[in-house]
Amino acid sequence: MSRKLIIISTLLILSFLFVACSAQPEPTQETNEQVVAIVNGKEIKSDPQIEQHVLDNLIRMEVFRQEAEFKGYIVTEEEVNARIDRMANEFGSQRDLESALEANDMTMEMLRDSIADEMLINKYISQELPQPTVAEEEVRTLYEQYRAMQIIDQPFEDIRERLENEIRQQMLEQEIGVIIERLMDESSIEILI
Repeated sequence: MSRKLIIISTLLILSFLFVACSAQPEPTQETNEQVVAIVNGKEIKSDPQIEQHVLDNLIRMEVFRQEAEFKGYIVTEEEVNARIDRMANEFGSQRDLESALEANDMTMEMLRDSIADEMLINKYISQELPQPTVAEEEVRTLYEQYRAMQIIDQPFEDIRERLENEIRQQMLEQEIGVIIERLMDESSIEILI
């Protein structure tokens, strides 16, 4: 699987998780979580004060996750554990990772769920979506736009691959958006707040 594809889907998943976590009030001794939506029979729980755009993102994520499961993609506990081990190493230790989670009002369970969803969607994307083809003209057009805005000053050949990847990423994100919108239209969604 392409490293860029992993990065795209990781950012997508983590941005949903970050938005969901950051928009909720500070946790208290008692949680006020309740069912805020039902997507194809699956309950989504959150604080009832959740902002609408955050709820929309959680719903989009759920329909995409359900589609990946429907297509037969699975993520094992071993895969999730391996990813958490890599993250702990990047943080220095398991304890440092747990401290970072706590500082961001997250739990290990939330991280595990997020990683499992990310990996599931990565598998779906890598198998179901063809790698977009980028025309030379598109790359040159982007290059000229960036030069006109004085964003870049390198020769075309030095940054051609980076620009091509940027265009490919945008195309892939658009395709993902189309799929999610189709899934939203086909899904039974009940918002309870």
